[in-house]
Amino acid sequence: MNMPKRSVHIRNENVEIWESLDSPSESVNNMLTDIRNSRPTGDKERKIVRLREKLTQARVGIENYNQRIIEIENECEIIERDLQNALDASNYKINQNDFINVIFSEAERACYLRRELGSIRTNTHWRFHSVTDGKIFVTNLNTKRRPGFKKGVIAGAIEKLIFGQGKVKIGELVSVKWQEDCLIALHPNLRVEGDWITYDLDFQPYEEIDYCMRCGESDFKTIYGLQHDPDYDPDEIGHYCQQCGHRTNLDLDFPDRNEYYESKIDDMIENRIDAYREENRGI
Repeated sequence: MNMPKRSVHIRNENVEIWESLDSPSESVNNMLTDIRNSRPTGDKERKIVRLREKLTQARVGIENYNQRIIEIENECEIIERDLQNALDASNYKINQNDFINVIFSEAERACYLRRELGSIRTNTHWRFHSVTDGKIFVTNLNTKRRPGFKKGVIAGAIEKLIFGQGKVKIGELVSVKWQEDCLIALHPNLRVEGDWITYDLDFQPYEEIDYCMRCGESDFKTIYGLQHDPDYDPDEIGHYCQQCGHRTNLDLDFPDRNEYYESKIDDMIENRIDAYREENRGI
């Protein structure tokens, strides 16, 4: 009887056993016969066997997955330890208590002045409302909702600033956009540079008054609103920074700005009078 021939690949460690068999083909056939006899012949039995095999494979997959999770967790522990060592070796520090105290102190003043913030580009408009029970509340002037945030939000932002060595991408300092904007508007050493938020203790605005609380620039345009009487000129209702789009009201950010500019005018007039007197002395 002609029997089909098949190639069998033997692993190196099994070659010696294979060569010691009197009839390797007979041994293989006997093993295959045992397997065939152990298999069910009915459809239901075969289905059960297939499902058991799938279950076994799934459990093996779970075991491999769990093992991978353990490996990743171990990698994270190593990275966290290395990161902490790098931070400890760095000279960059932020005093969390001082940072939080500055935010709450500025927030109380902003609430008293009813300062505003937002973005002309995204049509957001907020007003600082109150500081109560360790929470800063602001009013959404578009929806009239009044959400707030606690010290935990600020502490999380400080941690990210330390990790970034004082520099974090916009949108990553605080996950909630309006809360991030509030921190930038409140802390005098937080500012926006391009796509980044920086914490700089040496930051000085370009002008001593009428500068943007978000980016430090002094390039503002006035926002006007129409009055009910068409015979009157529009109301001046706010300002926005042409550099970053920050919406605010300079009269609220700088409550002494009128006196400041009046003193500037007085100084200018006095200087001109002095110059005139000097030119005409002895005539």
